[in-house]
Amino acid sequence: MKSHRHNQSLGQFRNLLVLGAMLLVFGWPVPATALDPSRNIHQYNCRTWRRANGLPANAVSSIVQSADGRLWLGTSQGLVFFDGVGFHVFNLSGEGDLGSQVITSIAPRAGGGLWLGLDRGGLAFFDGSKF
Repeated sequence: MKSHRHNQSLGQFRNLLVLGAMLLVFGWPVPATALDPSRNIHQYNCRTWRRANGLPANAVSSIVQSADGRLWLGTSQGLVFFDGVGFHVFNLSGEGDLGSQVITSIAPRAGGGLWLGLDRGGLAFFDGSKF
């Protein structure tokens, strides 16, 4: 009986200790340094890319950065590469029997290139120039 009370009080002490640590960590005032508070939000560069800006489709289903630093987008119009200025479309329509050109997911391959998940369960590999 005595050991049960001892274990119970030890458990309560541990709970209080955890609660105190959480209050210390989350309750400590820390200044946010992500944005400069002296600047207005409209002073930051923000651009939305749409068809009007050259994006081939208004919806992007997946985004990945490859090992070489390139930004790749999966769209309903195929695989899109963004070079920081404009968009370049790699259309899959002439690439054999892939079944779809709609890119639903992208994953970089460790040895280079990209794995592409296609609409209707298709899978493709892109080596940087061809599928």
